Amino acid sequence: MDPNAGCQCYMSFTGTANMDGLVWTLEDATDPYVIPPFAFTGVTSGWDEQFNGGGYEPYPSPYFPLAPPDAGCHKFLFLVYGDEALADNAILYTSVRCYDQNGDLATEVFFPFTVEETDNSGGFGLAPGGYVWRLTSCTYLYQTPGEPDPHDCGPSANNK
Repeated sequence: MDPNAGCQCYMSFTGTANMDGLVWTLEDATDPYVIPPFAFTGVTSGWDEQFNGGGYEPYPSPYFPLAPPDAGCHKFLFLVYGDEALADNAILYTSVRCYDQNGDLATEVFFPFTVEETDNSGGFGLAPGGYVWRLTSCTYLYQTPGEPDPHDCGPSANNK
């Protein structure tokens, strides 16, 4: 039996670094046909649903469901708007919790998103950034805060 069967994963936005004067957007682009989309925006002080326009809520955010399939490799679009020189150092901190088929917390992983690690081969001319790959799983803990993630996923070995 697949240990990730029935696994559901959720993401929370926990804070930022080097974001003064900048705006970030993060979308789960794994399956572009998921409705409603996983699409959020934020600034130094807080986050908002990307198409809501209701104002920024303080960090941390609630946990939002990732696009199906929940467990596995997720493709995120991460963009930062503002001064391009400053955007290269911007960091969005997140926490991902995955729950097994019984609804029990199986893993919690802390993912930082940075412009530096994105694959901007798609030609994103409006803002620095691009695609970032992240692996979510109910089967093991694989990252602690501040340490590199040895289990990133993507179409190539270096995820670029």
